[in-house]
Amino acid sequence: MTSMRLTWLAVPVLNTLFQIFMKRGATQLNGAEGATLLHDALASHWILAALVVEVVCFFVWMTILAELDLSRAFPLSGISYVLIIASGWLMFGEPVVALQFVGSGLILAGVWLIAGASEATHAINDPRSGHALPHAHPGKDQVMPQAQGFIFERIGAAAAAFTNRIMARALSRIVTHGSLDVTTSNGRLLSFGDASGERVHVRFADLVAQWAFLIDVDMRLGELYMDRRFLVEHGSLYDFLAMMLREAQNARHPLVALLIDGARTRLRTFRHRNLPTRSKANVAHHYDLDGRLYELFLDVDRQYSCAYFESPDQSLDGAQLAKKRHLAAKLQIAPGNRVLDIGCGWGGLALHMAGHARGGHVLGITLSEEQHAYAMKRAAEHGESSAVEFALQDYRSLTGRFDRIVSVGMFEHVGLASYRAFFEKCAELLDDDGVIVLHTIGCSATPGFTTPWLDKYIFPGGYIPALSEIIPEIEKAGLFVTDIEVLRLHYAWTLAEWRKRFMEKWDEAAALYDERFCLMWEYYLASAEAAFRYEDLVVFQIQLTKRNDILPVTRDYIGANEKAAARRLEADLEGVVERKADHVLIG
Repeated sequence: MTSMRLTWLAVPVLNTLFQIFMKRGATQLNGAEGATLLHDALASHWILAALVVEVVCFFVWMTILAELDLSRAFPLSGISYVLIIASGWLMFGEPVVALQFVGSGLILAGVWLIAGASEATHAINDPRSGHALPHAHPGKDQVMPQAQGFIFERIGAAAAAFTNRIMARALSRIVTHGSLDVTTSNGRLLSFGDASGERVHVRFADLVAQWAFLIDVDMRLGELYMDRRFLVEHGSLYDFLAMMLREAQNARHPLVALLIDGARTRLRTFRHRNLPTRSKANVAHHYDLDGRLYELFLDVDRQYSCAYFESPDQSLDGAQLAKKRHLAAKLQIAPGNRVLDIGCGWGGLALHMAGHARGGHVLGITLSEEQHAYAMKRAAEHGESSAVEFALQDYRSLTGRFDRIVSVGMFEHVGLASYRAFFEKCAELLDDDGVIVLHTIGCSATPGFTTPWLDKYIFPGGYIPALSEIIPEIEKAGLFVTDIEVLRLHYAWTLAEWRKRFMEKWDEAAALYDERFCLMWEYYLASAEAAFRYEDLVVFQIQLTKRNDILPVTRDYIGANEKAAARRLEADLEGVVERKADHVLIG
């Protein structure tokens, strides 16, 4: 018993050492950020010492818990992790070493009481001890469960209060404007902001949900919302996410969050090696969903990428048509051109390009079986089967030469490790006088990482590149960058329209799948819209050639081509109306 109590005392001592070492390590890392943070952290002897100490503490704690049965070990183990993780949130600007020691001591006191009482009960009821009283005092059989219930209740209350304090401290750093109310798992109301704007009120269903939110919001918040453990009581999910992303721009992130983000950034190359078989599986995860789902919120042409809004009040269908016209203008397609559409989706862009390349040929490729079948059906319906071809094929297996190559919304799925192979393949397929236009979501800041929730539930294998990650690979492939356009708020407006339409058709989506799927999809659309409004997400349109004399030296031709295309479309529509009128008169 004495040796076990000494083991218990080791936990607060080790946790205190962990706190001291982390504080010193944090002082060394002050000012480090971005890609250098993880490297500097692992180079710090204080941080490494803290990690070693905490590993030792973990095994000591497991040794203690091994002496208890599962019903007692589980809650105590959870509380121990609360204590360990909390130290990361408390290491800036507060004398928390004493708090660490006292907190550890209180928790271990609970362990001591439970384990000690358990030993005493075992001794009383052990026939070999000579103190077995199985029938003398039946009321005593209820004392131990009551004592345990009281202890667990007090420990739970202390853990909830401690968690609420961490929650209040974390959110008060972030939300300084607006009005945010948070109801914690034990019913306490926390308020943040300056009470301006529309009030947003959210609630956590349980204590574990609060800690999941605090430790890894990028991964856990979406899961909590899908499982209804994070609930929006007033306002909308988008209102909450927009407030958090807007306010977080000027907030200082805790060291634990910075270390997690740094690790994810460093590992991005290894996580996104999309070989052909993996690429097909990733595509199927999202794009082979029931086609009726996409009909609920996309435009009539099923354009599942950023629209090009010529004005903020333009309709979604009008903006998607403007996007196709804008891309065709940059490609400067001529009659008879051979056009390749890499990642053709449901075929709308390829069919549009066929209208510009009259007498030529358009090939659209996709890895989605659902999209391929739909595109083939559309080509047949439009009578374009000879001019437009769709293939279920990976870009890496293509052969031949093309005058124009376009890729919209596909590059995000290529994978960081495959960028060079992608551009080298494009250079191989492009005619010497050819033009490429790449339309991709991008990051206007330094390289980062894919949000883990998005990678797991929506776009496995997806990655949003920075321009600094794209341009070097273009140069190494022997291609010239002739134009770059950055579309800033266009995708936020696109996603806002998608989200509005999806929410209006919620019941129909739930009939196709279920409520949890709809919650997942709402979180996807809302978080993406908020990110395009308040974070560093944009859309790049990058124009490439093999020589610098292929295209005009000013950008005037783009607008001229768009106007000419609009006039042709208007003339075609007038012709259709006239033919219908003639048919009616003749009939």
